[in-house]
Amino acid sequence: MAGAWPLMPEWVAVPDAPVHRGDSLRVTWNPPHPGAGDGHELRLALVVHHKVRMSTSEGLAFEGGRFGIERQVWIVHDRAPVTAAAGAALLHVPPGVPYSYPGSILAFFWGVALADEARQLEEPIGWSAVKVLP
Repeated sequence: MAGAWPLMPEWVAVPDAPVHRGDSLRVTWNPPHPGAGDGHELRLALVVHHKVRMSTSEGLAFEGGRFGIERQVWIVHDRAPVTAAAGAALLHVPPGVPYSYPGSILAFFWGVALADEARQLEEPIGWSAVKVLP
């Protein structure tokens, strides 16, 4: 879950206030030294976390004696390049997407990831959770 991902570096500021579907989120940055932001981008991502029931022959047990595995699907809804100098970007939450929902079988987590442009989203340099309301 989001707690296991690296925290967003101090030089990137993601607002704490929740946003509604269809709204924009203003993210700012101020790299500590020249070049610190080069090759990076901000990605507004939805992480769908769900448990999948499996047969007992698969052998993967979780709570309550049931069998299953947990999966995550990452979906990038917006992205913005990070510049070497201080700057800001608006990331847009689409109107028809799932809102934040921390369910036990199916959960939707939103956040802003700082990532190397060449890396997969599942390996962020920094992560800051965002609460998306209906």
